[in-house]
Amino acid sequence: MQVGFLSHGVFLCASFGSIELDVSAGMVAFITAMQPLFTAAISGRCVGEEPAPRQWFGILLGILAVGLVVADQTSVNGSGLA
Repeated sequence: MQVGFLSHGVFLCASFGSIELDVSAGMVAFITAMQPLFTAAISGRCVGEEPAPRQWFGILLGILAVGLVVADQTSVNGSGLA
């Protein structure tokens, strides 16, 4: 529970900090939506379970869906630090 609380808190602080540094809302939304998908993709290696092909298809489908939804609102602005 503590790890989830800390990781979510750091994640929210990083999101709000990025918006403050003039990163577009679309880019922040894209990264925010991709975080659970990336977690699903790499968690199998951490626990020793390789996802089944059907699960990989679902992860890829989720990545494509997120990309389509926020592609129109994404711009590359802001500082390199953000």
